[in-house]
Amino acid sequence: MYVDFEPLELKHKKILDEYFKLNRVEVSEFNFTEMFIWRKLRNTKIGFINENICIATEKTTGKIFYKPFGNKKIKETIKFIIDNKLCDLIYGYTESEIKELNLDDEYIVEKDRDNFDYVYLTQDLINLKGRKYDGKRNHIKRFKQLNYKIVEITKDMLEGIKNFQKKWCEDRLCDEDLSLKDESVAVNELLNNFENLSVFGAALFIDNNIEGYTIATELNSETSVIIIEKANPQIKGIYQGLNQLFAEQFLHKYKYINREQDMGNEGLRRAKMSYYPYCFIEKTVIKKK
Repeated sequence: MYVDFEPLELKHKKILDEYFKLNRVEVSEFNFTEMFIWRKLRNTKIGFINENICIATEKTTGKIFYKPFGNKKIKETIKFIIDNKLCDLIYGYTESEIKELNLDDEYIVEKDRDNFDYVYLTQDLINLKGRKYDGKRNHIKRFKQLNYKIVEITKDMLEGIKNFQKKWCEDRLCDEDLSLKDESVAVNELLNNFENLSVFGAALFIDNNIEGYTIATELNSETSVIIIEKANPQIKGIYQGLNQLFAEQFLHKYKYINREQDMGNEGLRRAKMSYYPYCFIEKTVIKKK
C-alpha cells in the first residue's frame, strides 16, 4: 500500500474540524489549532490509510503517529503503520479506547503519565471554594486591588500581544532555552493566524498596559482547552487572577476546562495539582513488542 503524506496546512482545517466535531475528542492535542501551530517545529504531515486521517509528527520521544482518526479497519491501520516502521509509536489513545480496541498481543501499550491531561470543573476554577483554595483566593484578592481589566482579544490587540510575548521571552532568555524558544515559535504562529483558527482569548490590562493574555479553543461541546497562558510574573497573583477571570467571563458555558499536560516537569505538575483536577485524560502509547 502506498501512502502519500503532505505537510499540514490551513487547507486541512475543515476536514479535521469536521472529524473532531462528529467524534467527541478528549485529548488536548486533538484540535486543529494545536497541530497547526506546532507543525513546522514537529514536521507534522497528514495522509490517509484505509480512509482514516493519519497525522505523523515528531516529538522528543521520536517520530510518532497520532491515533488514526476514523472508523475503517483501525486495527489493520495500526498494524500497517507499525509493521512498516512509519513511526516509533502511536500516541493518544485513552485507556478506555485501548480496551475497546482489543489489540493483539504483538503490541505493548504503556501509560504516558507525563502527557496525561489535567481536566478541571469550570465552576471549581471560577468559585475556588473551600480551604484547599485559600492560597489561590488570597493571591487573587491581592491582585484585584490593582487597576485591571480583562477584555476579549480582537484583531487590533494582536500587535500589542505580540510585543508582550516578545518581552516575556526576552526576560526569560528564550533563545537560550530550546523548549521556550520552540514554544515562542508556536505562539507566534498562533498570533499570526489568530483570525484563521477557531480560537478565542482574553488580554489582561493593568493600568492600560497588557500584562497577560490567554487563548483557548473548544475541544468538544462540554470542554475548552487552554492553548497558551502568559503573564508578567513580577505582578503578584496575576496568574491566579488571569486563570479565574478567564474561566468566569469566557469559559462559563463549558462544564470542563482541559489545561493540558505537565510534560514531566515537576514544577508544572505541582502547579497543576494545586488546582485539584477533576480527572485526568490518561493517554497511552502503542509500540511493537
